[in-house]
Amino acid sequence: MTERQNQHNRLIYEANHDSLTGLYNRGYFITELQKAIDRTQNCQDYLFGLLFMDVDRFKLINDSFGHQAGDQLLIEIGDRLQSCIRPQDILSRWGGDEFAIIIDDIQDLSEISQLTNKIQQTIKKPIILGEDHLETVTSLSIGIALSSMGYNCSADMLRDADTALYRAKDRGKGSYAIFTQAMHHRVRQQLQLETDLRYALKREELLLNYQPIISMKTNRIVGCEVLLRWEHGTLGLISPEQFIPMAEETGLIVKMGDWVIEQACIQAKQWECIYQDAPPFLSVNLSTKQLINQGIVEKIKEILEATKCSPELIRFELTETAIAESTEVAVTTLRKIKDLGIRLCIDDFGTGHSSLSRLSCFPIDTLKIDRSFIQGMSASEHQTKIAYAIVKLAQSLGMETIAEGIENLEQFCQLKSWGCELAQGFLMAQPIASKIFQEVLNQNLIYPLEC
Repeated sequence: MTERQNQHNRLIYEANHDSLTGLYNRGYFITELQKAIDRTQNCQDYLFGLLFMDVDRFKLINDSFGHQAGDQLLIEIGDRLQSCIRPQDILSRWGGDEFAIIIDDIQDLSEISQLTNKIQQTIKKPIILGEDHLETVTSLSIGIALSSMGYNCSADMLRDADTALYRAKDRGKGSYAIFTQAMHHRVRQQLQLETDLRYALKREELLLNYQPIISMKTNRIVGCEVLLRWEHGTLGLISPEQFIPMAEETGLIVKMGDWVIEQACIQAKQWECIYQDAPPFLSVNLSTKQLINQGIVEKIKEILEATKCSPELIRFELTETAIAESTEVAVTTLRKIKDLGIRLCIDDFGTGHSSLSRLSCFPIDTLKIDRSFIQGMSASEHQTKIAYAIVKLAQSLGMETIAEGIENLEQFCQLKSWGCELAQGFLMAQPIASKIFQEVLNQNLIYPLEC
């Protein structure tokens, strides 16, 4: 009978606890959360809080030190969280690197901030991992929902705590955020915008602008950067800083990127027929998700063949961060794209974290100096030295350089004296529509940039 009772108790324990950390599991936590919500219906003075957390940089630590060390980290964090809470509070490992706490019977809202600060200070203490006793430091991002918002079911409160968690992540590692109605309104707007973005292509709301790129030797236009714009049916022009990250996150960037490549090739072919002696090249931004898409090379081939566009007129720009994080498969993909006759450029060079040894592995033709260095040249000798170093690095590697974000003649002349070949920025022209760009090409302008 004793053995049966022990076995029964073990089954109950296993049904309610996480096997790795020994903390309560998701199922038990949801049941207790609903009980707390039900209590608020009967007792108006009762207030509790929900903390939803995940570990900053957990994937990096897990991949670097191994899964065993990752498990060790989660166990240690669970123990430290347990040491921060009161006996009546409920701590759960929600799953993966996520944890959740019910802060029971709050008398003063300051208790929430005090507990959150206590948790952060406790978690930030160094943790020793693995057989090699490697020391690491991490933190938690924390989203908070309060029962005072008037919840009826656990799913709604968990949703809002998760929303607050993402807001905390936006603020930076080791941050926390409390859910508010304004946050809920922003989330609803964001979701609506995501829905609208899915139909933007079908509704023909996407369009392309072209920012001229000029030769520093001749002061004439030799190409342009193709820039995607979204003219929303009711909201008007949506900033690329707003919808491009959204497209990346939802995966829409692949379909949109294919459309941009196709439209750029159609435009390049048109200009090739008009300006046969010196047609401008078109530089198209290629996202990381496009790069790792298995069918990208075949898709580019199909577009080139369908539009009869000369591949020499198309360039692809990739961010330095995308280059640094690329796998060997991505390197192979870039080489195949290069074999098609398309030139490759690293955009925003100098702001990422790629090493020079890794840079040499990629079939890159051009380095584009980030605008932050160009704009800082007038005020900072340090920024000037970085811009100069990038130009000389490109020259030593047999690459050309484009300076973007040029806004005054002083910047232009300084870069020209170093041997920078191409220039892009408001000093010459802002991004413009296709029709206006063609009018500029027809004038065969020589920009009045005398050094």
